[in-house]
Amino acid sequence: MFIACSSILWAFDLEWPVDEDRRELRCGPDDLVDNELGAHPRPFQDVRLKPRFEGLEFRMRVATT
Repeated sequence: MFIACSSILWAFDLEWPVDEDRRELRCGPDDLVDNELGAHPRPFQDVRLKPRFEGLEFRMRVATT
C-alpha cells in the first residue's frame, strides 16, 4: 500500500476540481455525511491527476508488469 501511494504521489500532481467560475472545490474536515450509524466523508470526485513527466504512461506500464 505504501509503495502504491508513493508511486501515485511521485508520478502525478493532484489538483482540486474546479467549478464553472474556475474556483477550486475543496473538501474539508466538516464535509461529512452522518447517517446515524457513523460518519464518513462526502463523495469526492473529479480530482485531476496531472502527469509530472513526459512518457509517464509507458513508465507506469513497465513498472506494473
